[in-house]
Amino acid sequence: MKKLISISTKGEPKSVDSRIFYEEEIEHGDIAPYFYYHTAISNIIWEDDFRHKKFFKHADFAILRMNNTLSLGEAMKMVDRIEGGMILTTKEHRKKKKVDVGGSIGTVVEKGDYFLVIIMSPERITSLTVYKAVMANLAAMFNADTTCLGGDQIYPKNSKVKSYENGEWH
Repeated sequence: MKKLISISTKGEPKSVDSRIFYEEEIEHGDIAPYFYYHTAISNIIWEDDFRHKKFFKHADFAILRMNNTLSLGEAMKMVDRIEGGMILTTKEHRKKKKVDVGGSIGTVVEKGDYFLVIIMSPERITSLTVYKAVMANLAAMFNADTTCLGGDQIYPKNSKVKSYENGEWH
Protein backbone atom coordinates (compact mmCIF):
# COMPACT_ATOMS: atom_id res chain seq x y z
CA MET A 1 0.00 0.00 0.00
CA LYS A 2 1.36 3.39 -0.97
CA LYS A 3 1.68 6.12 1.64
CA LEU A 4 -0.51 9.20 1.21
CA ILE A 5 1.25 12.51 1.81
CA SER A 6 0.29 16.16 1.70
CA ILE A 7 1.86 18.54 -0.80
CA SER A 8 1.29 22.26 -1.45
CA THR A 9 0.80 23.59 -4.97
CA LYS A 10 0.71 27.18 -6.14
CA GLY A 11 -2.61 28.38 -7.42
CA GLU A 12 -3.06 29.10 -11.11
CA PRO A 13 -2.90 31.33 -13.09
CA LYS A 14 0.48 32.93 -12.39
CA SER A 15 -1.22 36.23 -11.48
CA VAL A 16 -2.62 34.65 -8.31
CA ASP A 17 -0.85 35.83 -5.14
CA SER A 18 2.44 33.89 -5.02
CA ARG A 19 1.98 33.33 -1.28
CA ILE A 20 -1.17 31.23 -1.73
CA PHE A 21 -0.62 27.46 -1.93
CA TYR A 22 -3.24 24.76 -1.83
CA GLU A 23 -2.95 21.47 0.04
CA GLU A 24 -3.41 18.26 -1.92
CA GLU A 25 -3.12 14.66 -0.78
CA ILE A 26 -1.18 12.42 -3.14
CA GLU A 27 0.62 9.08 -3.14
CA HIS A 28 4.34 9.24 -2.36
CA GLY A 29 5.34 8.00 -5.83
CA ASP A 30 3.38 10.80 -7.54
CA ILE A 31 5.66 13.65 -6.45
CA ALA A 32 7.57 13.98 -9.76
CA PRO A 33 4.48 14.74 -11.90
CA TYR A 34 3.63 17.59 -9.56
CA PHE A 35 6.92 19.27 -10.47
CA TYR A 36 5.95 18.88 -14.11
CA TYR A 37 2.42 20.31 -13.95
CA HIS A 38 2.44 22.98 -11.23
CA THR A 39 4.11 26.40 -11.25
CA ALA A 40 5.61 25.68 -7.83
CA ILE A 41 5.28 23.09 -5.09
CA SER A 42 6.32 22.65 -1.49
CA ASN A 43 6.58 19.84 1.01
CA ILE A 44 5.20 22.24 3.65
CA ILE A 45 1.53 22.83 4.41
CA TRP A 46 0.58 26.25 5.83
CA GLU A 47 -2.40 27.43 7.86
CA ASP A 48 -5.04 29.08 5.63
CA ASP A 49 -2.87 28.16 2.57
CA PHE A 50 -0.71 31.27 3.16
CA ARG A 51 3.01 30.61 2.52
CA HIS A 52 4.93 32.01 5.47
CA LYS A 53 7.00 30.20 8.07
CA LYS A 54 4.89 31.62 10.91
CA PHE A 55 1.91 29.72 9.45
CA PHE A 56 3.75 26.36 9.29
CA LYS A 57 1.18 23.59 9.79
CA HIS A 58 2.98 20.34 8.91
CA ALA A 59 5.28 18.42 6.56
CA ASP A 60 5.22 14.76 5.57
CA PHE A 61 8.60 14.69 3.83
CA ALA A 62 11.84 16.62 3.38
CA ILE A 63 13.23 18.15 0.19
CA LEU A 64 16.97 18.73 0.14
CA ARG A 65 18.52 20.86 -2.61
CA MET A 66 21.85 19.52 -3.83
CA ASN A 67 23.89 22.21 -5.58
CA ASN A 68 27.05 20.44 -6.71
CA THR A 69 27.88 19.35 -3.15
CA LEU A 70 27.36 15.59 -3.58
CA SER A 71 27.66 13.57 -6.76
CA LEU A 72 24.53 12.07 -8.21
CA GLY A 73 26.12 8.61 -7.94
CA GLU A 74 26.82 9.07 -4.22
CA ALA A 75 23.29 10.33 -3.62
CA MET A 76 21.81 7.35 -5.50
CA LYS A 77 23.68 4.95 -3.21
CA MET A 78 22.44 6.83 -0.11
CA VAL A 79 18.84 7.04 -1.34
CA ASP A 80 18.83 3.31 -2.16
CA ARG A 81 19.28 2.63 1.57
CA ILE A 82 16.38 4.89 2.64
CA GLU A 83 12.80 3.64 2.49
CA GLY A 84 10.78 6.21 0.56
CA GLY A 85 13.89 8.03 -0.67
CA MET A 86 13.82 9.65 -4.11
CA ILE A 87 15.91 11.94 -6.32
CA LEU A 88 14.44 14.53 -8.70
CA THR A 89 16.41 16.40 -11.32
CA THR A 90 16.21 20.22 -11.30
CA LYS A 91 16.26 22.97 -13.91
CA GLU A 92 19.90 23.74 -13.10
CA HIS A 93 20.78 20.70 -15.22
CA ARG A 94 19.62 22.67 -18.27
CA LYS A 95 20.58 26.29 -17.55
CA LYS A 96 23.84 28.06 -18.33
CA LYS A 97 23.17 30.94 -15.92
CA LYS A 98 21.31 31.13 -12.63
CA VAL A 99 18.04 33.08 -12.66
CA ASP A 100 16.84 34.80 -9.50
CA VAL A 101 13.23 35.06 -8.32
CA GLY A 102 12.77 38.37 -10.16
CA GLY A 103 13.93 36.81 -13.43
CA SER A 104 17.34 38.50 -13.54
CA ILE A 105 20.09 36.45 -15.09
CA GLY A 106 22.94 35.99 -12.63
CA THR A 107 26.13 34.01 -12.31
CA VAL A 108 27.14 31.06 -14.43
CA VAL A 109 25.92 27.67 -13.19
CA GLU A 110 29.01 25.64 -12.40
CA LYS A 111 29.32 22.23 -14.05
CA GLY A 112 28.26 19.56 -11.59
CA ASP A 113 25.32 17.70 -10.16
CA TYR A 114 22.19 19.65 -9.22
CA PHE A 115 19.17 17.73 -7.95
CA LEU A 116 16.66 17.35 -5.12
CA VAL A 117 16.63 14.52 -2.58
CA ILE A 118 13.19 13.57 -1.22
CA ILE A 119 13.04 11.78 2.12
CA MET A 120 9.76 10.62 3.66
CA SER A 121 9.23 11.30 7.33
CA PRO A 122 8.13 8.27 9.37
CA GLU A 123 5.47 10.53 10.88
CA ARG A 124 3.97 13.93 10.15
CA ILE A 125 6.08 16.83 11.47
CA THR A 126 3.79 19.42 13.08
CA SER A 127 6.32 21.76 14.71
CA LEU A 128 8.46 24.30 12.83
CA THR A 129 11.20 23.85 15.45
CA VAL A 130 11.26 20.08 14.91
CA TYR A 131 11.07 20.54 11.11
CA LYS A 132 14.10 22.85 11.12
CA ALA A 133 16.07 20.44 13.32
CA VAL A 134 15.23 17.47 11.06
CA MET A 135 16.15 19.49 7.96
CA ALA A 136 19.47 20.62 9.50
CA ASN A 137 20.37 17.01 10.39
CA LEU A 138 19.47 15.73 6.92
CA ALA A 139 21.36 18.60 5.26
CA ALA A 140 24.47 17.70 7.25
CA MET A 141 24.12 14.02 6.35
CA PHE A 142 23.74 14.76 2.60
CA ASN A 143 25.89 17.92 2.49
CA ALA A 144 22.86 19.77 1.11
CA ASP A 145 22.31 23.48 0.46
CA THR A 146 21.61 24.97 3.91
CA THR A 147 19.85 28.06 2.51
CA CYS A 148 16.80 25.92 1.64
CA LEU A 149 15.82 24.62 5.07
CA GLY A 150 13.29 27.19 6.29
CA GLY A 151 9.59 26.88 6.89
CA ASP A 152 8.55 28.61 3.67
CA GLN A 153 10.64 26.96 0.92
CA ILE A 154 9.09 26.37 -2.52
CA TYR A 155 10.43 24.66 -5.64
CA PRO A 156 9.73 25.80 -9.24
CA LYS A 157 8.08 23.91 -12.07
CA ASN A 158 10.33 21.56 -14.03
CA SER A 159 8.75 20.22 -17.21
CA LYS A 160 11.73 17.88 -17.80
CA VAL A 161 11.94 16.39 -14.31
CA LYS A 162 13.30 12.85 -14.01
CA SER A 163 12.90 10.77 -10.87
CA TYR A 164 15.04 8.06 -9.31
CA GLU A 165 13.36 5.67 -6.89
CA ASN A 166 13.86 2.01 -5.91
CA GLY A 167 17.01 1.78 -8.03
CA GLU A 168 15.41 3.01 -11.28
CA TRP A 169 15.17 6.28 -13.25
CA HIS A 170 11.71 7.28 -14.54
